[in-house]
Amino acid sequence: LFDAELSGGGFFSWLACHQLDLLFYLTGQAVVGVTARTGTFGVHETSVEDGGVAILDLEGGGLATFLGGYWFPRWAGENHLRIRGSERWVTWDPTRKGTAGVLEIHGPMPQRHAMQNPGQRCRSTGESMQNTLQLIDTIYQASREGRRIECRIG
Repeated sequence: LFDAELSGGGFFSWLACHQLDLLFYLTGQAVVGVTARTGTFGVHETSVEDGGVAILDLEGGGLATFLGGYWFPRWAGENHLRIRGSERWVTWDPTRKGTAGVLEIHGPMPQRHAMQNPGQRCRSTGESMQNTLQLIDTIYQASREGRRIECRIG
């Protein structure tokens, strides 16, 4: 998996993709700008990135920040997705000890909650997969070019 020719990417393609997919589901908003830095920050040489950071501008004016990497110790709790808006903020922490992940919502309660309808159709669709892959490609592009990329994804 750590071969760029075979896999096309590293941490963002393998693990971050799940949290980035969740971003579209939680917000229901398109990403309209991406600033990112990806790379090899750990001690092990690899031809793909082992982590990075992304700042995602949402169409409603909010910001989503993502920070993660293979070099982060799981117990440190630093691998998370945070979405901030003017009235509330949401944090998804997949590394919270003793849990399968915790979704914290701060501020006024939202109109819907991710687990509100357990019998509803699966949120993962072909379209959501394409949006997530397009977002990952844009994160890689923003990092390569060292600039904010304007886009409309989702």
